[in-house]
Amino acid sequence: MISYENALKAAKSGDAVFIIGAGFSIGAKNDQQNKLPTGDQFRDKLANEIDMSTTHTLDVVAQDYIDQKDELSLLNILKQEFIVSSFEENYNGLISLKKAHFYTTNYDDLIEKVYESKGKKIKCYELNDKLKDERKNLFVMHINGKIKYDTETLDNIRLTMDSYDKDFYSSPWIKYFSDDLRSAESIFIVGYSLIADLELRRLIKEHKDKCFIIQHPEINTKDVGYLNNYGRVLENGLYKFISELEKAEENTSLNISFDNLKSFIQLNQSSGYTKPSDQQVFDFLVKGNVDNQEIFYQDLNQKFIYLVNRDKLDLAASYLIDGKNIIIHSDLGNGKSIFLQQLARIVDDRKFLEFEYNSSKDYYKEIRNISKMGEKVVIVFDPYNSQFDLIKSLYNLKLPNIQFLLIARSAMHENLEMRIEKEIGIEAKYIFDLNLLSTNECIQLNNIFENYGLWGKDASLSTQQRMDILTKKCHSNFQNIILYLFDKSEVKNKFEQIIKQDSSKDTKKLLILSFINVVLELQIQDSDFEVLYKIDTYKQYKSELFKEFAYYTRGKGWCIKSPIIAKAMLNSTAFSKQEIIESLIELTLNIDKIYDGNMVFQNALKHLASCSYLSFIFNYEINKKELLAYFEAVKETKFNNRNYFFWMQYAIACVNTCEYTRAEVYFETAYSFANRKGKMFSTFQIDNHYARFLLERQIYKRNPKDAYNIFAKAHALLVKSRNNMIDDRYYQFRVARCYKEYFDIFYSDFSDKDKEAFISACEVIAKNLNKYIKDNGSIGLRNDVKECRENINYILATYPNI
Repeated sequence: MISYENALKAAKSGDAVFIIGAGFSIGAKNDQQNKLPTGDQFRDKLANEIDMSTTHTLDVVAQDYIDQKDELSLLNILKQEFIVSSFEENYNGLISLKKAHFYTTNYDDLIEKVYESKGKKIKCYELNDKLKDERKNLFVMHINGKIKYDTETLDNIRLTMDSYDKDFYSSPWIKYFSDDLRSAESIFIVGYSLIADLELRRLIKEHKDKCFIIQHPEINTKDVGYLNNYGRVLENGLYKFISELEKAEENTSLNISFDNLKSFIQLNQSSGYTKPSDQQVFDFLVKGNVDNQEIFYQDLNQKFIYLVNRDKLDLAASYLIDGKNIIIHSDLGNGKSIFLQQLARIVDDRKFLEFEYNSSKDYYKEIRNISKMGEKVVIVFDPYNSQFDLIKSLYNLKLPNIQFLLIARSAMHENLEMRIEKEIGIEAKYIFDLNLLSTNECIQLNNIFENYGLWGKDASLSTQQRMDILTKKCHSNFQNIILYLFDKSEVKNKFEQIIKQDSSKDTKKLLILSFINVVLELQIQDSDFEVLYKIDTYKQYKSELFKEFAYYTRGKGWCIKSPIIAKAMLNSTAFSKQEIIESLIELTLNIDKIYDGNMVFQNALKHLASCSYLSFIFNYEINKKELLAYFEAVKETKFNNRNYFFWMQYAIACVNTCEYTRAEVYFETAYSFANRKGKMFSTFQIDNHYARFLLERQIYKRNPKDAYNIFAKAHALLVKSRNNMIDDRYYQFRVARCYKEYFDIFYSDFSDKDKEAFISACEVIAKNLNKYIKDNGSIGLRNDVKECRENINYILATYPNI
């Protein structure tokens, strides 16, 4: 809990948020030299002019005022009452704030006039202003709009009933505001009662330890008791508060540490001090609990006794010690996070900081401050694909004591791997694929299972039989192994029963959203759900139900313990597919309202538009009606409607469900929007999916007419010359797998000339395959690449005998 003195110092140093209400303007006068009216006083004035009862609310009275007179009359009276002409000298103390974020519900321009009177500039924003990446060191945000001499309409003024759709709490600014509250050292609520603002009360409730509510000395005891639920009430009055603010000392020294960073969280690098209990090992391996440090207990040689010591761990550590940037990637639940935490404990000569995006903070300033600390630092970006442009810009700063550790799902990494070396300087040898466990790693895992009795009914099997389960049944895949344990235990049934019996409608929705969030890597924080859904998540996350699946950590808030278990629960009897689809639709629609200017929300919308990601939630077992229902419901959103990526994904969904007529139209739409990006924009993603569409539609119809011409068109799209190396990838092999089925169905109907051309095309794919395998190695080769190689070899071996 921050003291008032330190809160004032934080404000003086530019690390405070000010929430301003009508009581703040008590010392300002308008052109008529009258004090600015409060909301109730202004309502009464309007009501008296139109002979209306003053018992109605201001928005109702204002609307009737327009109905009886006109909009211009209301605008004129607003200008007359709320444009500041003069103010008390007491306000001049605000000028001492070189950086401050003011959020005001007032229509007046008092704060701007105070700064302007001393020749200082302050940025002014309203709800219709775009959230840009420019620095917002000193600004005032007018939540309800601002009245100026040149205001010509009420379009941006939130006053009448009809104007209340311009809601601050449903605007892109709400995320910025929420981040501001979370990251600020102190919050001051000045001249604002809070009583009528449920949304604000909900947002500041979890920040009450750093929130100060400035009230006049005559405030009654009952109101003080009420306001104390949301912060410390100070009965010092406005002018005394401004005076105390002006006199406060500014923190002029470089008062930074790894503990008070806003955009970076320091990883725990200490080994477990005690050995874990059997319960902790069980909870880690079966439930995915990673919130206890004992599981990371190390011996004197820094080996982890209760975790698998991955074969690549020492090599990755040596690269970091040598000052290299490295990348870790794997599919969901294959050990990226554990590998990271093991690395942080082995490489103990430098600090590990994980980047946490905060739209209100200047992370460039923070990273420069980190560089001034002098210590060696590894900055972790997870997932790095959603922050690639930011990483590029930070990399170009060339800060000598800072290196990067990038983490991503394998599919996301593959989209960027050709840019990694070119733009961030990470060579292929510094990239670690964790998807498959080696024989040695499977032996370690078997020993842990055996020592802790986790094999259950399989315990009596021979060592070789248990190894066969790990390597053959589970394909040496950690995700599959954990799911195997989870499905065999009674934990899954227990979880299903708890959710069915103990969850309200809101709790169940929040649980589904939390699971979707971690499975799709949306990076939405628990506090963001408060913003998106206007529900009290704070209490629900603390419930016993959520504690089964989530744990609390400083900086990140409540986090789901295991993405593997989350995915398993989404495919359990605890939820219906319809409930999940409805949650996905609602989540997309809610984010779309406020995504502008926010990197995390924009990335989330892209993931939510991905057909493969959506199918992944349901283990790729989702029917035509359910999948297309989602795309149909979100197609008119701002983010999706004119986005080539969305229409390409909608087309893919149609191909997956054999809706070929619609798919063709949607591909055309995707090409149209992509072409608007200019000639330099590569359409390779659309080309590959369109090629697949052409081939699969022909196979589906079994019509030999034009079969070769369609094949030639598809093949040309797969192998066409690209201007950018990023496009020369495995994608063509993923599509070329179906050449075999095309061959079996249509080859005999081709003319001799077309047969020769078809085989030549297959030889091109074979040549490209050999080069790809030579460049990337055959170990850990993608299954679709292996399948393509087998199918092309089949064609080339078979055609001479036909």
